[in-house]
Amino acid sequence: MLAGGLSLTLVLATALALGAAADASCRGEECEVHDQSVLLQGGLKVVKEIKAAEEIKEVREVQESSKNQSSCGGVYNSGADEGHNFLCKGLKERNRCVKLLKQFDPVPHFEFDDEGQKNKLRPKKYDYLLGYMCFRCDKVKQSEFKTIWTTSKGNKIICHPCYTQLVEREDVEKMRTANQKAGIIPKGFGLGLTGVVDANGQRM
Repeated sequence: MLAGGLSLTLVLATALALGAAADASCRGEECEVHDQSVLLQGGLKVVKEIKAAEEIKEVREVQESSKNQSSCGGVYNSGADEGHNFLCKGLKERNRCVKLLKQFDPVPHFEFDDEGQKNKLRPKKYDYLLGYMCFRCDKVKQSEFKTIWTTSKGNKIICHPCYTQLVEREDVEKMRTANQKAGIIPKGFGLGLTGVVDANGQRM
């Protein structure tokens, strides 16, 4: 409020100075009235802009405080662990977030599957229900499981099914390599329906 008061004082002082200049440069009564009206309108416009800016600042401060105080904030968050993590204050807000986000078609990111090694995946089970969007399949998830996936583009949040697919993919690749070295299967041949997922997310 102190900053707002100083801003209003500055606006009024500027308006008075401009009014004095207008009086000196304009002799006609109509011109003087017109100039004062224009200055008054300009001053009111600036005051409204200052008040609007203060209101926006207060709203942002409330949003930031709600994020920091709770593990559930009804804001879509793509922070340090990027993976489209949204947190909700309660069940109603979470359901509303889920309903809104399900309206959009998923845009999966299977191009990072080659980086899906076990040492880059950190699965964790929570004691409460989480709401988030999986970075890999780009689908809305409500689950007690969440995995942090370290990629070349930073940390990403993925769901438990995607974690399972990446682990299976790595296991199958190791099995294929071992069998090829042993001469059990020729190089270039797959192992059938063993859990490997292609670029379109389909099992091979």
